[in-house]
Amino acid sequence: MAKNIYFLYEPNTGHYLRGVFADTKPANSTELEPTGLVDAVFNTDTNKWEGTSIADEMAKAEKLAATSVDPNQKQLAVITQVVMKQLAQHTADIAQLKAQLKGGN
Repeated sequence: MAKNIYFLYEPNTGHYLRGVFADTKPANSTELEPTGLVDAVFNTDTNKWEGTSIADEMAKAEKLAATSVDPNQKQLAVITQVVMKQLAQHTADIAQLKAQLKGGN
């Protein structure tokens, strides 16, 4: 006998558990696959899987990554600013010393 695939969900919350192969449909399962959803929940009233789409979840993660700053990156930026200020000051000091040498002071 050919086995079918069924998608089990938790009976109280509807959260997706796993897919199983079985000859007969198990309790708290559906033949509808929760494809493309993150944290899928089966709604028995509408007989549909609900949840956040993978595309929406990825967009949310990208937005969060863009707004969050790595502490090491922040520290590196501060150190770079300090070094650049020191470099600018040293460059000005060298130019002043060269001018003094040329002028004989």
